[in-house]
Amino acid sequence: MGSMETTLVQLASDEDVEALVDRLPHLGQRQVVVSVQDDSSVMLTAAEFSRILTVARTAQVGLSISTNDHLRRELARMLGWSVADRPAQPPLRPSDLPEMPRHTTDDLASYIPVQFPPSAEAGSGPQRTQTGTVVLDPAAAEAVQQQPRPGPSWRPPMDRADERRRAAVPTPPTAGEVRGRRLAIAAAVAAPLVVLAVVAGLLYYLLPTATVTLVPKTNAIAADLTYGVGLPGDNVDITLPPTAINATVTFDRTIQTTGERFVADGSAAGSILFTNPTTQPITVPTQTQLKGANGMVYVTQATVTVPPADPYNSLSIGSVTAKIVAAQPGTGGNADPSVVLGQLPNGAFFNNRDAITGGTRKRIAVVSPADTAALTVAAQQDFAARLDPELQKQITGPLKLVPGSTQHQPMTIQFDHQAGDDSTSITAHATQAAQASVFDPAKLAAAARDEVGRRLAAQAGGEFVLLAPSVKIGDPTATNADQTAFSIHAAGTVRAVISDQERATLVKQLAGKSLNAADAIIAGLPDVAGHHVAEGPSWLPRNMPQIVSRIQVIVSDGGQANANP
Repeated sequence: MGSMETTLVQLASDEDVEALVDRLPHLGQRQVVVSVQDDSSVMLTAAEFSRILTVARTAQVGLSISTNDHLRRELARMLGWSVADRPAQPPLRPSDLPEMPRHTTDDLASYIPVQFPPSAEAGSGPQRTQTGTVVLDPAAAEAVQQQPRPGPSWRPPMDRADERRRAAVPTPPTAGEVRGRRLAIAAAVAAPLVVLAVVAGLLYYLLPTATVTLVPKTNAIAADLTYGVGLPGDNVDITLPPTAINATVTFDRTIQTTGERFVADGSAAGSILFTNPTTQPITVPTQTQLKGANGMVYVTQATVTVPPADPYNSLSIGSVTAKIVAAQPGTGGNADPSVVLGQLPNGAFFNNRDAITGGTRKRIAVVSPADTAALTVAAQQDFAARLDPELQKQITGPLKLVPGSTQHQPMTIQFDHQAGDDSTSITAHATQAAQASVFDPAKLAAAARDEVGRRLAAQAGGEFVLLAPSVKIGDPTATNADQTAFSIHAAGTVRAVISDQERATLVKQLAGKSLNAADAIIAGLPDVAGHHVAEGPSWLPRNMPQIVSRIQVIVSDGGQANANP
């Protein structure tokens, strides 16, 4: 006989179980693999396994289960199922399997009692035959009716008295009947014992539970840190840079200039007396230049003729007066009497008997070096009084100035006029900037606490975890007079990490072990400082459960527990 055809059936609900029971009688000479998901609610009791197995044996259907759930696999083995790997073909729903044809009452005329084929489990003893009543479709009924039926066997006729005598005499039981009765009695006595044994085995296998509480090892660690803003001479582990602040002030001022210069304005003018000692008249043309003792040159304004002298009759000298003007304007042309005195080449003498006046000059204001110097000094004094206070305005709240960090930029000054320029006033515009560094001691301490916390965590390493509630960080202590450098101390506790993989491995090691053996295994774990094992029920032998899913490992966490899945 060749290998049986395999059919994979997926059970997910009670309706699927009922459909499979209905269709199993029509799957004869097949191997049915029942697939059950771990999270399904079916196939969790011995009654379900026994019911399906009984129907399968009657229909000569090979039966296996495919599941990852340990409980279902063990129940299947104990109740006579085989456990198989999942076949490659996709599973069917039980409703997709063949079912018994359904007919109306008109088809009951073709009713024929049909005997099911014998069913026996391989290697299980005598075969059992079960009869049943089915309704065939018309074609099947016709085929059955055409088969020859055996006739009744012949026996000699008996009268009614013989029949009554035979009925009155008891027939002694045959050996087979005696043996059958004994087997029935033995089976009736043994059946409850077998059921009791199965139930006891299931209870021993399925009921035990154990909870293992692990207390991880802990260690105390500490860290010290020095920090500051990084001034010269500060010896610190880390430098936390301060914040820069800036301020700029301006200066604008106008003053009157103190420098001056003068320019000629009006020309001096007067009269000059020409005399002629000769007996001939002398002509003095216009624009004749006459030089005075003061070094100025004067110019005649008209042509004049000086009459001759009369030494014989009147004993007089010829003379004439002419208007003169200084050749250069300004007060330099003014002259006292007899300053312009002399003789012309033509022999005429000249002399200003009256003062020459009218020469003037004009004053012009000029920017002097003293003016620019005065404005520069005034700007410097103003900046000295206002720049640092302006910078101080930005140091608010908890901020503190870093000592020695204030720096003044050179002053820049501009004038609208330079020294020597003609101007009655001069205006200066000056600016000066300053910068400094400030820090917030509270933020500085917070950053240092973060850093010392990281250093504590770094000491824990990968196999330990820092317990946050255990971390204690002290207050900062200044290490210099300027209070720009500090030290801080931190301490905490680290706890060994017991991973999920380690707990899963421990569960496999503990399964089926005695309590003493389990204690020895747990005591040998390097990261465990203590443990406690609680098993139940108390009336079962004190051993660890055989099924790993019945063992739970939790890690003590200060009153909280992480359960092993």
